[in-house]
Amino acid sequence: MSDEDQQSENRHKSLEDLGTRLQAARKAQEGKESQGPRKASAYGSAVRLVSELVAGLVVGLMLGLFMDEWLGTGPWLLIVFLFLGIGAGIMNVLKAAKKMQSDLHLDAGHESEKN
Repeated sequence: MSDEDQQSENRHKSLEDLGTRLQAARKAQEGKESQGPRKASAYGSAVRLVSELVAGLVVGLMLGLFMDEWLGTGPWLLIVFLFLGIGAGIMNVLKAAKKMQSDLHLDAGHESEKN
């Protein structure tokens, strides 16, 4: 067997070995991708819901303070906009929760299709 034949055979074996390792790595990566986003999404969902509520409250508070200062109406617009901000925050939280729940059902549907 010549040196060129030996080198060609070694390259062929190394390419087969590379293909086997790539398939194993892809299978391992698929398992990580299916578990990773769910763990992160629980914390992210909680942060999103809290931020939606706090954002509505802060916007209502700031708008009420500004309007009271500008119009000189005392604490009345602050109270009104504070309640409006709380209501808007609660509505945003409910919308976000509904969307998260529908996304969760969609993911569960995709997984049942896979199995």
